[in-house]
Amino acid sequence: MAAALCWTGYLNLQSPYTTGILETISGETRDPFAGIDSLVQKATADGNAVVVFEGFSPERSADATFISKIYFRGNYAAYPRRIFVCDDAERFDHKQVAIVPFAPSESWLGLHDVHYILYFKATPGNVECIVHKL
Repeated sequence: MAAALCWTGYLNLQSPYTTGILETISGETRDPFAGIDSLVQKATADGNAVVVFEGFSPERSADATFISKIYFRGNYAAYPRRIFVCDDAERFDHKQVAIVPFAPSESWLGLHDVHYILYFKATPGNVECIVHKL
């Protein structure tokens, strides 16, 4: 499976990883989850998705909150499909997810019907979201 870049979105934050980031993903909205829902529903329209977090610190509570919101709300929005942040045999742990980005093999992706990989890359004051279609 070769990955092809679909689109890149830059999420400019006034303070890192606030709820506003979720509004920024899909444009201005009063629903703080609309951005996650829209992004995940597009990525899981025809299969599952993997989410990779890079540049997040497990010691920062804002980072832990961001990772948890993407994971839990993302799986809610994707249902009956799934988003994966770690091997499904592992327990979700935001600290581990922040330290070791998930890098599944091509065979794992195929076995789990993954069609997209969503990369969230954090830098001070900014989160870049890169979406790869497989």
